Amino acid sequence: MIHYILIDKVGALSSNDFLLKVLMPYAKENLADYIYNHIHTTYLWKYLAEAKKTITKEEGAEPTNGELIDILLYWIDTQRQHPAIQFLQSEIWRKGYTTGQYHEHIYEDVPKVLKQWSGAGIPVGIYTDKTIESIQSILEHTRYGNLNPYISNCFDREIGENHEVYTYQKIERVLGIPANQILFLSIDEIALNTAKMVGLKTIQFLRPGIQPTHKHQYVKEFSQINILHELRNIKSISRK
Repeated sequence: MIHYILIDKVGALSSNDFLLKVLMPYAKENLADYIYNHIHTTYLWKYLAEAKKTITKEEGAEPTNGELIDILLYWIDTQRQHPAIQFLQSEIWRKGYTTGQYHEHIYEDVPKVLKQWSGAGIPVGIYTDKTIESIQSILEHTRYGNLNPYISNCFDREIGENHEVYTYQKIERVLGIPANQILFLSIDEIALNTAKMVGLKTIQFLRPGIQPTHKHQYVKEFSQINILHELRNIKSISRK
């Protein structure tokens, strides 16, 4: 019996192309202005100081403000997961969402099934490689409306990396639900393998460009998962 569904946001809910082609360029374009407009705020200085500390340790010298911005832009290009860049991107993206610059890409099969599962009393959680605040902002500003009411929990890298065993063990303890009653959905083979080691049920999503691992059941879209009948009727592509 499945009592909880955990979805890996990256690739399963939305296309990574949106991140690469829309969000990252927007963050780069607006990063310097955001920093200069908020330079006197305590919360920004906390993250800038942390970035400077990291750079000083790695480069052997403290960067100037101009050098710091250049390095932060480089971190966006290389998708470095540093707390400073996560915070800055989250704040800049929120501005883009709230001012209507763009709507988050969400696969069209997602909203309907989230509503169905929520209506059936099946809690759904999201794992994100960004921040909890950023995923909540993303789900709030989709072209399908606000999807946050259908999400029970959000987990980010503070609970652990999605390739680490202890991450899923922590999630199991936080939820208070046995691992074999949690269904994990992802496009990521390593994440799926790791979750399965802990005892979670797993399904791989074959979003565009993703090849099946043959180690997990797999589907192309959410409608192929019959969670209301304990997954007995999963229309696995591998059986077609």
